[in-house]
Amino acid sequence: MHIIYLSGGSVRNKTWIEEIKSKFDKFSDGQILYYSHWVTGDKNLNFEIESQKLAQLVKGKDEYFVFAKSIGSVLALKSIYEKIINPKKMIICGHPYNLAKEMGFPVNDYLKSLPIPTMFIQNNLDPLFSYADLEKVLKENNAADYHLIKNPDNNTHDYEDYENLTKLVKIYFSDEDKQVHLEKIYQALDIVAKKLNSLNIKWLLAASGALMVHGVKIVPWDLDILTPFKNIDHLKSEFKDYFVSEDDDGLLLKIGDIEVEIIKLEDLGNPTPKLFRDNLIPVNTLENELYYYEQRPGKENTIRLIKERLNEK
Repeated sequence: MHIIYLSGGSVRNKTWIEEIKSKFDKFSDGQILYYSHWVTGDKNLNFEIESQKLAQLVKGKDEYFVFAKSIGSVLALKSIYEKIINPKKMIICGHPYNLAKEMGFPVNDYLKSLPIPTMFIQNNLDPLFSYADLEKVLKENNAADYHLIKNPDNNTHDYEDYENLTKLVKIYFSDEDKQVHLEKIYQALDIVAKKLNSLNIKWLLAASGALMVHGVKIVPWDLDILTPFKNIDHLKSEFKDYFVSEDDDGLLLKIGDIEVEIIKLEDLGNPTPKLFRDNLIPVNTLENELYYYEQRPGKENTIRLIKERLNEK
């Protein structure tokens, strides 16, 4: 796979993006866009100049991916919007939505018309734009099918967990690593389901995990478990070996490489247990999941996959 690297604007990002590329070069090739203002000493990135250079980087390339950080993500979104580049997929770290707005870029238009699958990785309390704020913005705009990954307990604009970034990039950009990830999802769900079923409490597997159980051709990035508020303290104790953090929404666990969110929800409706890999997994009907996804902007690809599964029945 060929990756185009667009870093943050300050010159200190040069070392970071070169380190990132050295990690990713173990499974890919690629090119860094070296910004002209790093050499000239100008304070800010010149979008006109860098757009022209970016166009030359991708000239003649039929298939490539973009890995971008901070202001580099604004350059990427702008260039896609203006049809200067057309990557197969993109990963963005630390998207600076407010900064882009302050600079006068129509970033909402960029997101609403974004035509390619994109993964956003955002530190929980990134000082340029928090995870919660980005989650809201993405929901408000009709982007392409996207994934939003939260880095918990991080209040910086630094993205230096090279091991995790490498794992996410390999899975998202390469089909070969998806099966390995899927096996880890199976293992995590097996642990969670056996524990929850033994406790005899009401719970529900939601989102992409539920689609997987229904046989939709999808690879979940994490698992979302819904349960009433009264169960949270007990589950924090029961899953103490996997506990990462707690907030107003519920618990965050990590089982191996897989994040599991246990989310508070009082009304779970009437889920039906479905046998999946020797465990009974309570899920809503696939028709209900389709309705849920149809209310969410940017989920056209997922909706298509659900409909394909329904047509198979």
